[in-house]
Amino acid sequence: MVFVGAGISVSAGLPDFDTLREELYADVVHSMWLAPRTQRRITERLRALAPEYAVSLLDDDGKGPREYICERMQNARPSSEHFVLAEALRHGACVYTPNFDSLIESAVDFPVSIAIRRSLEDDPGSAHILKLHGTCPEIAVRAEDVMLSITGPWADRFLSDCRTADSHLVVWGYRGADPDLAPLVREGAALATQCTWIAFSQNDLDRVRTFIGNSDHTSVVCAHSQTGQARRLAAAILDPKGEVDLNIDDNRIEGSESHYSYVIRHRATKARALGHLGGVRIGRRAWWIALFSGDRAAVRPIGRSYLFDSRLVQTATLMCFPPVALRRPSNQLWNVILTAAEGRGARSTDDRLVRDVQVARRQLAAKEQRMSTEVAARAVSMMRRRGLLLRAQHALDELEQSIREHGEVVTATWRGRLAYERAIILRSRGEIDLAHRTLSSIDTENIAIVGANWSMWLEDEKCALAVWREDTVLARKHFSRAQELASAYGEHPRSTIDLAIRKLQIGVTEGCSYSEVTLGARNLEKLALRGGFLTPSRRAWLNGVKADAARRYGQYELAVKYYRRLQKSPDLMHHLGGVVGILACEKKILLDPIVEIVKATGDNSTTRIIEQFLQGTPSFDLESIRWYELLKSQRGFVFLS
Repeated sequence: MVFVGAGISVSAGLPDFDTLREELYADVVHSMWLAPRTQRRITERLRALAPEYAVSLLDDDGKGPREYICERMQNARPSSEHFVLAEALRHGACVYTPNFDSLIESAVDFPVSIAIRRSLEDDPGSAHILKLHGTCPEIAVRAEDVMLSITGPWADRFLSDCRTADSHLVVWGYRGADPDLAPLVREGAALATQCTWIAFSQNDLDRVRTFIGNSDHTSVVCAHSQTGQARRLAAAILDPKGEVDLNIDDNRIEGSESHYSYVIRHRATKARALGHLGGVRIGRRAWWIALFSGDRAAVRPIGRSYLFDSRLVQTATLMCFPPVALRRPSNQLWNVILTAAEGRGARSTDDRLVRDVQVARRQLAAKEQRMSTEVAARAVSMMRRRGLLLRAQHALDELEQSIREHGEVVTATWRGRLAYERAIILRSRGEIDLAHRTLSSIDTENIAIVGANWSMWLEDEKCALAVWREDTVLARKHFSRAQELASAYGEHPRSTIDLAIRKLQIGVTEGCSYSEVTLGARNLEKLALRGGFLTPSRRAWLNGVKADAARRYGQYELAVKYYRRLQKSPDLMHHLGGVVGILACEKKILLDPIVEIVKATGDNSTTRIIEQFLQGTPSFDLESIRWYELLKSQRGFVFLS
């Protein structure tokens, strides 16, 4: 089997995806009002995006970006690489490729079957050329598909080929940047009898070695030239008889050295891309430019979350908008308010917003209108972040009941998000098994929760459940997948910090020293403070990690100090977690202030375990008993972000 990427088509005059990505974004990066330093920073962020996700950011421009890609693929003729692949096909090889061009097919002068993956239901059958991301002129692949690991008939066919006796997998011209194919190729490399991966640079070589790990049957070789040396390495395996002349001149596209760039049609498309790549201030300015230029598509996105990463904007919005929204309630206005609250993290003042949302729901009902699913889900999320778990669970039940009663068609993304919210509520209540079953109900094989990195957060939540159970192998698996997705989305600083906190928790379960945990937490605190992301909730997450690590190493006085700091968090569940931690350290605590918190959070495993510590009475809840026994043995987590 040969798995080939865009690198093999460079000698034919086609751009690799780095070049193509820069061509598509030339109009974005070189905006007249951007300073050269800002342009360089945006270019760096752009190179970090998975290619298909970079294309999807321009989807508001209609079919323009995909038409441009296909135009760039025209008029190319096969090069030596493609004739080497044709010779391999002649002798029974199978070629898998995510490339959109048809150069491999053009190099073949004998009958060969081709399978093109246009949807999840397509069956590759017994084809010899398998095109995993579609082909020109119709590029069928979407960002939603690329964010999912490939499953079903295509994955089964590839893995089945790799399991064949004496199988040799050759990976050529592929970097492993797309999160749907990379896990599949990694699994195939582990299954194949022999695997040869041809890397094009030292950076690629280092990344691939980390990517596939140490294996006796896998060799990674580096060709520092993308043409000659790599071609000879591949030909030695695929064309050992030397049927193909490797010294023939490359058939480059005429004029391929000239400058190409895609011209963006709509200012709103450019604003969306700049908001993702340039940060808050650049994005906000780009949206206002688009709006004042008369682009109506810029009206709704003005309320998107990244525009509210500014504390000044958040404060102004939450001071001015709620009174207006109560006088003249509208879904769009409440979406802006809740987005601003979401951006600044949990606050005790959110209780007032919770009451206002309930009033707004009644006001809209009086006008025979409904609060939209998006707004209602944001309200549930705000209640959950505040720690009002009982209220959040009731609100989520009411929302799902309302959706059923009105026969509302909810997208797969929103169905997944509602299940995700319920899973976090259940985990926060200590109902780990039920949270796991809820997450398992999300059909991640056929849908991608793409909006706002939901695919990544879903993997992170699965990692949290594995950490709670101290299943480090599973935790590492989900954490690696979350990192792959975060990288594909461009590694936003907020997601980078949150995943780094999760990594600290995994480190605690694996036995990292207390000094390593505290040093990591201190560095993350500085990073979050510098980026403006150190909300009270994140500060509590870091205190919780340090407290759990101290308790595991018997430093009870230090652990109690950090557990007491959880009492300052706006999340009521953090208060209960602090109480559990102090009791687990065999210290006494006043319980009177906790009565109201218990009333707000409802009966849950956390409150039941407090009762177990105080009275020593066994609980009938198996999860609470398991958790209690872990804590008594100075293991387990009492706090988990």
